[in-house]
Amino acid sequence: EIMPSLVGSEMCIRDRLICGFLLGIHTWKSQSGGIDLEKVYASAGNSKVVTLPDSTKIYLKPTSALFYEANGFARNRKVHLFGEAYVEVTKDVKHPFSVVCNNATIKVLGTKFNVQSHESDSEFEVMLYEGCVDVESEFNNKQVEVLMAPGDIVKIDKNTGEMSQMNISTIANQGPVSYTHLTLPTKLEV
Repeated sequence: EIMPSLVGSEMCIRDRLICGFLLGIHTWKSQSGGIDLEKVYASAGNSKVVTLPDSTKIYLKPTSALFYEANGFARNRKVHLFGEAYVEVTKDVKHPFSVVCNNATIKVLGTKFNVQSHESDSEFEVMLYEGCVDVESEFNNKQVEVLMAPGDIVKIDKNTGEMSQMNISTIANQGPVSYTHLTLPTKLEV
């Protein structure tokens, strides 16, 4: 690992350098191909709400960045996310919406979900609140694709490519946990 133990402002500086590099690539493309790239940043300690041209709302969490092609968004409906965001996608069956994070792409038609993929995180995570999404990823040369239903949480280990999936309703349906067989001092230790 090139930068094994970055903290706070060091990660922020690193992320800005990465975003700056990507911005430089897109700026070069925009000069030669007419691409108008929109860039939105949420600074440390601040969240930001972005309303895209199709009325999709993206709630950027602190230290996150979002890039999308402004002049071609209606036909493309693709954003690039660095960090974490909650997304409410406006339904458009003819034009699927995609969120690209690291080596993963989330494809949706109309839904609400949260995606977390900070550069420093060991896992990529998607939690689906409403609708349906298709998650495709390739971490450590391991390709994974999973179709998610509401309440699903998918986690993919960025180092191994291993995927885990669970549904919140499964956890909630396990019912209350009873500690009636334990003595009082044991209950206090739990």
